[in-house]
Amino acid sequence: MAKNNIRSFRFSDEVAAIIEKFKGDSLNDKFENLVLYCFWERKKIDDQLVQKRKEYDRLCKQVEEKRKQLYEYDSLVEEKQRLNKAITKIVIDVIDYKERLNKAMQEDVTQIDLAGDRSDPEKCVTKAG
Repeated sequence: MAKNNIRSFRFSDEVAAIIEKFKGDSLNDKFENLVLYCFWERKKIDDQLVQKRKEYDRLCKQVEEKRKQLYEYDSLVEEKQRLNKAITKIVIDVIDYKERLNKAMQEDVTQIDLAGDRSDPEKCVTKAG
């Protein structure tokens, strides 16, 4: 590598100690090696940062997908609970109707009497009906 740039500059004792600890045969070699090392390490760090950002974006998308799935799951659980309540009510109505039907068969009650308050005998199957 040609060394055509001749410069002179001042630096602190702290910088001198850092340069002195770096590998090289002369102060110029040590300084050049330190600058090149820092440059290439910075490039590696920047490349790693780009990869980490991509990974972060991928993970953010995954989290968003999981949130959507959780919302859908919660919605399904709520719907299941609503349906369970409706089924329970229907079962209770069927049991109630069955009891009234048995009673009616024993007492010879008409279908209109069995329906209770309802005026339409066809709708006396269940309360939900």
